[in-house]
Amino acid sequence: MKFTVCPALIRRDKFELVLQKLTELGVYRIVPFTSSRCIVKADADKKNKQMQRWHAIVQEASEQCKRNVIPEITEPVKLNQLEQYLSDCNFAAYERAGTAARMLSQAMHGNSGTIAIGPEGGFSEAEVQRLSEMGYESISLGNRILRAETAAVYAMSVAGEWSER
Repeated sequence: MKFTVCPALIRRDKFELVLQKLTELGVYRIVPFTSSRCIVKADADKKNKQMQRWHAIVQEASEQCKRNVIPEITEPVKLNQLEQYLSDCNFAAYERAGTAARMLSQAMHGNSGTIAIGPEGGFSEAEVQRLSEMGYESISLGNRILRAETAAVYAMSVAGEWSER
């Protein structure tokens, strides 16, 4: 299964850890995005340097885990542009999804998947509504509210386990 993770931009050290771990876990594509609650904003002046650093991180992580294919990393996009990255199944991890929300492992199907992970502070209700309009289903990652970096790694772990079935 080709799995795309769309993590909101978070602090540099934590985001770089996310890149490394997602690569080790087999992510197909990483689509960083900005949203209303992102503390970190995309900086056009530093874009090239930042992209080079991110590519180096996934290259090194790929070599470390003996991965043959290096995941794609896109330039940061706005939340509204996540519609361009829809797959067979599309999810938004939402801590207020409620008890009726399916768990990620229950909702997965098809040959490809995309999951959007919000920033520290989560998605706003308007953003969840917009993601829903784009075709993203709000899902739960469990009873605990996870940090943004933990949620991304957890989601990819579940996706990796599911695709092994």
